[in-house]
Amino acid sequence: MFISFDAIAVSGITVEATKLACYLNNRGFESFIDLGYDIKIDKGNFAKPYSCYEKSIFDKHFKLVRINDIYLLKNYTVEFINKVNNILINGTTKANLIEKNNLLEQVNIVANALSELIFNTWNKLEITHLVIENGTLPENIIYALYKSIEKYGLQKNLACFVLWRDHDLMWNSETLSKNMVKSLGIMQ
Repeated sequence: MFISFDAIAVSGITVEATKLACYLNNRGFESFIDLGYDIKIDKGNFAKPYSCYEKSIFDKHFKLVRINDIYLLKNYTVEFINKVNNILINGTTKANLIEKNNLLEQVNIVANALSELIFNTWNKLEITHLVIENGTLPENIIYALYKSIEKYGLQKNLACFVLWRDHDLMWNSETLSKNMVKSLGIMQ
């Protein structure tokens, strides 16, 4: 199963995922993809159903999936995710310690419930491997991916079943490496 954190249908991320899915499909694996519409909120696709367009793009290589009943979770909304991000992550909204602790309690409640939904979806699909594409989690700390991975891996006795491909980190690392090489006088 592929999980994209890009939250758009067509991107370099989904193209790379498709290449890998083709390879896996030719070896007998069934591939699923969650486009991340319910993870990232800045692309305007949060809670947007997959259309015929998305289905037509991916139908040959993937089965499009979403986390079932995610919208039934109290507080898993754009407003709540923004509030959490603004107070706890980037600090643009000021809050006192009591308010932050109360917000963290709410985050844990929603994250635990969401983790259970993720686990149930993976279990139903009988997932054996996960490929997380561009997975920068601090943008949405409520999305309980780490909890789900740990629980699912332990219960299914899967050791290394997650490939985490964070392209943002890759590009940052590449730039850093080039700058280091240049500063050492190795490169002209």
